Amino acid sequence: MQNRILMFAAVLFAICLFPLAGNAVTMSCNVTDMTLNGSAADACAFIEGNTTVPGGGWAVNTIPLWDGGWVEELKVEGSDSSDSVTLEGIQFTLSASPIGGNEGTWSLAAVDLNGSEPMDLGDHIDLIGVLKGSPGFAAYLFQDEVIQKSSDGTWQVTFVNNGGNNPGLSHFSLYIRPDDPVGYTPVPEPSSLLLIGSGILGLGVLGRKRMKK
Repeated sequence: MQNRILMFAAVLFAICLFPLAGNAVTMSCNVTDMTLNGSAADACAFIEGNTTVPGGGWAVNTIPLWDGGWVEELKVEGSDSSDSVTLEGIQFTLSASPIGGNEGTWSLAAVDLNGSEPMDLGDHIDLIGVLKGSPGFAAYLFQDEVIQKSSDGTWQVTFVNNGGNNPGLSHFSLYIRPDDPVGYTPVPEPSSLLLIGSGILGLGVLGRKRMKK
């Protein structure tokens, strides 16, 4: 009799637990949720809460293995269709739409303001794209991206809120490390390398002659 009571209690507990498990909400992300120039992100992470942490600072800097030093440089929200910032003479302009939707497109334009011809673009930088929506945000890491005149991508909110629905996009942000160089350093042309090599060789020959004397 006692065994039957225990078995009945176990079955009843399982029946009561099943609906709870069925309604469980999983907060996650996929690297394919955000693309840039046709490629998925290198990594992604979901963080519940705000993009800032108590006491100041950015929550993306708490993501393990993503190093730190990230700063929100560009942000598109509300009626603002784009945002711009100038870093080391390169003007970046972020555009993203639709704010309030669940998926859309984004672009990052770069203009050289240094007056260089050709433009000092082509260097590699790391970026973090953030999709903010209740109850948190998803961050997407793009490493060694080439700075181009225009880069395009797609985004999609796949995490869900407490009601089990995909929240509308509150804002789209791009994070960059201020310490990362964004200007392009030209590689010496072959003729320049030949002159440098000839000079080094000449100095070596001259040193040997002096030693013989």
